[in-house]
Amino acid sequence: MNKLKLAHLLLFVSIILLIINTYNLDFKNLQNGNYWGIVSNLLLMIGMIINIRDLNNREEHK
Repeated sequence: MNKLKLAHLLLFVSIILLIINTYNLDFKNLQNGNYWGIVSNLLLMIGMIINIRDLNNREEHK
């Protein structure tokens, strides 16, 4: 599995985990919510988007 496919896979998995974490969030009592799962998924998604863009730029310049 090359790096680009792995980055896409991790991006897809992080989107699924973000949906699950948002679904499990208690909207009636937001002060007791654990937001670190959502924040970590967003950071992973941002990192994978940057990584995918970098890998695409490297392939174009070869």
